[in-house]
Amino acid sequence: MPISLVPPSARSANYRVRGTYLGVRVDRSTETGDKATAKKFLAGLKAAIERGSFAEKPALTIAAAVTSYVQSGGEGRFLAPILRYFGKGATVNDIDQASADAAATSIYPNATPGTRNRQFYTPLLAVLRHAGVETRIRRPKGAAGEARRIWLRPEQFEHLAKAAAAEDEELATLMTLLCYTGLRLGEALGLRCDAIHLEQASAFCGKTKNGDPRSIYLPPRVVAALANHPRGLDRDARIFRWTKCGELYKLADRVYRVAGVDHGGAPFHVLRHSYGAMMTRIGADLVGTGVWKSPTAARVYQHFTVNEEARKADALPGAGGKR
Repeated sequence: MPISLVPPSARSANYRVRGTYLGVRVDRSTETGDKATAKKFLAGLKAAIERGSFAEKPALTIAAAVTSYVQSGGEGRFLAPILRYFGKGATVNDIDQASADAAATSIYPNATPGTRNRQFYTPLLAVLRHAGVETRIRRPKGAAGEARRIWLRPEQFEHLAKAAAAEDEELATLMTLLCYTGLRLGEALGLRCDAIHLEQASAFCGKTKNGDPRSIYLPPRVVAALANHPRGLDRDARIFRWTKCGELYKLADRVYRVAGVDHGGAPFHVLRHSYGAMMTRIGADLVGTGVWKSPTAARVYQHFTVNEEARKADALPGAGGKR
């Protein structure tokens, strides 16, 4: 097919240059929806081919980019609908703001901006970044959603731990570790057996979200749970068998339903919130623990509990009442 301009479509607001010229195959976005500018781009490409200075690198398909991302340890939980929408033949160059917005609306027509951000824009941008694609795709307005930070009361966690142990002992161990150390799920799943030192009640996390490795204190309950890991710790492998995937989240959702506990849409991160809230309640310095780096982030957990200063209201005249 002779080289020519391909008009914008529902999936892309930009013109593309596609076809063959002097034996050179071209398939490239012009990065513009203006036809006059696109024609100049086409003329420039022809001139480069005539000079022999044009080198068209085969465009990476979205399917290949997703495969590479997942194989490198990326989370594939929400990627299947994105692949189905764009199709196997689409390339990463086909995705721009207009096509991304159209895809998000088509895949999640009734979803909130926060849901679209979490289940479409975040995984899509992660795949594109991994592929080395520079993009200016913006997240939707209201992407942050409403802040809904909940935490589990001690009795709720006990119900959850019991349900998890009945379903899968390894899952119960993972949840105990998260609830009593404040680790993020990805950090916990990345821990290897040789990083655990039960006799010292500690572990070493070499890769955290903040980029700083740190030691982790293991309370007695966590030490006991790890010591009784169903597959043991005498292995040259990661402690837990999962990656961040849909299988793990489905398993967790089932356990929460059995326990009758609401996780607020975050079955694992709510355990980190629980740690932060409980530690704040007993007066711990969250930044001092090394679990949180920012005092601003740590301050959030002050809203989860009634602090001791507020409890002084019991001493107000008439506040005691009769019980």
